[in-house]
Amino acid sequence: NSFGNTPLGTAVYYSRGNGEIIGLLREAGSDPCAKNAYGVSPVGLARTISNYDVRQFFRDVPDEPTA
Repeated sequence: NSFGNTPLGTAVYYSRGNGEIIGLLREAGSDPCAKNAYGVSPVGLARTISNYDVRQFFRDVPDEPTA
């Protein structure tokens, strides 16, 4: 989209803890580390959402380098 969010990033943002679409996109090869225009990746976003456990869908992805 205009902010550089991938379909996976959008799915993470709107998932509300439901990982069905996240799982489908990951199985199809979506990059969990692709950063948007603000430098935020789907996995990074998933690990900062606190009101739903979205990080569970990215347990296999190692932490991103900080610099």
